[in-house]
Amino acid sequence: MPDSAPSTSTRLNVWVRGLRIGIPLYPLVGGIVVLFGWVLGLPRLADWNGSGITAKANTAICTAVAGAALVLSISGVWPRVVRALGIFVAAVGGLTLLEHLTGANFGIDTLLFDEPPGALSTAAPGRMGPPASTSFLILGIAIALASRGARARRVAAALALVPIVLAAFGIVGHLYGAHALYAVATVSGIALQTATMIAALGVALVVALPEYGLAAALRRDDPGGVMFRGLLAPMVLLSVVIGGVKLTGERLGFYDTAFGTASRTVVEIIVFVGLVWWTAARVSRHARIARAAEEALRDTDRRKDEFLATLAHELRNPLAPLRTSLEIARRNPGDAAAVARAHGIMQRQLDQMVHLVDDLLDINRIARGTIELRRRPVDVVSVVNEAIETSRPVIEAFGHELTIVQPLGPIVVDGDVTRLTQVLANLLNNAAKYTEPGGHIRLAIERAAGEVRLKVRDDGPGIPAELQPALFAMFTRSSAGRGG
Repeated sequence: MPDSAPSTSTRLNVWVRGLRIGIPLYPLVGGIVVLFGWVLGLPRLADWNGSGITAKANTAICTAVAGAALVLSISGVWPRVVRALGIFVAAVGGLTLLEHLTGANFGIDTLLFDEPPGALSTAAPGRMGPPASTSFLILGIAIALASRGARARRVAAALALVPIVLAAFGIVGHLYGAHALYAVATVSGIALQTATMIAALGVALVVALPEYGLAAALRRDDPGGVMFRGLLAPMVLLSVVIGGVKLTGERLGFYDTAFGTASRTVVEIIVFVGLVWWTAARVSRHARIARAAEEALRDTDRRKDEFLATLAHELRNPLAPLRTSLEIARRNPGDAAAVARAHGIMQRQLDQMVHLVDDLLDINRIARGTIELRRRPVDVVSVVNEAIETSRPVIEAFGHELTIVQPLGPIVVDGDVTRLTQVLANLLNNAAKYTEPGGHIRLAIERAAGEVRLKVRDDGPGIPAELQPALFAMFTRSSAGRGG
């Protein structure tokens, strides 16, 4: 079969490898940049979009440590270090979340840097908000689990989705200017860069576990995987864009909330139906390609089976003359002429078997179901003699009389002596097997308009009318016959 283009799963695996390496570098570098902002006293490095909500020092440390842990995890080195880094991130996030829930102050928020009271969307000086602390608690646990066995990795893949969802609230809230979204808790918010880095950590963790969860669904090369890949990114991006357009129109006074909501609903229905339609067409095309590939494989397998069955059938034909020749040589050890004649027969039959075995060993031709013709000038009389030599044991076993009619002089054709001998020997064998014992078989060689015709006639019942359409099918038999 011809070489095909790389499969969807192969191309996707290349993307996955690139994502696995690139994504965790963003929170690693981003966390270091924010930390430098605190060290150097440059607030803009901790507030990238100038919203007034800063990424806290502990947040920067957790993002950098989690990014480093994922880089190590993807590289497959130092699993104990990865688990230790994950536990550290989970501990910082868990303790901060506990502070929010209980009102306690464990002193971890200002352990490294002091922040003046009253910072925007900040519950306590230096304290990351509930969305970030919850995300780091879950991310840390998932990172620690990702370096363990299959069951733990499956749990980690599921946990990775939680910080992605929490970060999505913050990112979309900042994009739309919806304070209630990026400040999920009324006392605290989440900086835009923090939300993007947490989302990147969640995605990196998903990609680092390609055999489980969301990544496994995306990597599947079946119709479900094709549909999931086709719908995921467009649905997410278009939802954000449509929501932004609707919100902008309302703010500009083009329509009220009710009209904007109704219009958004109609547009989303149209867009999503179109997406499903387009994806369904892709799935159908994928299914057709898969069916065609499966049918091609079945056809190749069928041709291989037929080819092997044919060779196995042909390999039996030389055995009878070989056995007869061995018997002649055994019974006439002192008759040099008889022994020489027997050796000649055995040599010719052995050459034919070698030719057939060579075909058997040619895997490419087995897959294609083809037989190579080694054409050269061939004396038809020699072909007839070799075929009779192959079939004579069967003819004599049934007590048939064989008559040969041939013109005078040599008859040369361009052909493959082995293949021609096979065809004629099979005709003679079937004539012998399907004729009642003591019958007559006639082999005639005729010249006609630049062609040579070989005709075999016998006293057998002939081919029934119902079997004639299957004349060239593999091993078709008449119920009245003994042959193959």
